[in-house]
Amino acid sequence: MTDAGRSGRDRPALTERERAVLALMAEGRSNQAIGDRLSMARKTVEAHIANIFSKLELIPAGDDQLRGFERPMELYAVEPEPQ
Repeated sequence: MTDAGRSGRDRPALTERERAVLALMAEGRSNQAIGDRLSMARKTVEAHIANIFSKLELIPAGDDQLRGFERPMELYAVEPEPQ
């Protein structure tokens, strides 16, 4: 089922950490930069990203990190962290 076919209540909840990772991804930050910013290992960032993609039913597309994030961020009301 796509995001368009689900209501907000039916979507799996993103954890606070996943929301922080998603916000930084939407800013175009690399996995390493996200890890540095959130004080976590790159592998941990990758695990969070895998969980995000799974929960939002997205298919990873290589380096295209920004693809498709406007709609999921709107659905989850994710705000980028202030700089």
